[in-house]
Amino acid sequence: MCPLSLIGFIIAFIACAHIALTIDKSEQKGVIYTFDGIEREILNKVNFPE
Repeated sequence: MCPLSLIGFIIAFIACAHIALTIDKSEQKGVIYTFDGIEREILNKVNFPE
């Protein structure tokens, strides 16, 4: 069983990678992610259908 700190590090890395991958998209809007029970307002650049 992996230590919780390692799992938390992996989750944080995936979240940062997701933000880095979506930051270059057009039609940018603000989205709110719920991460570990904490609501964080992150300005992600994602495409929303209009």
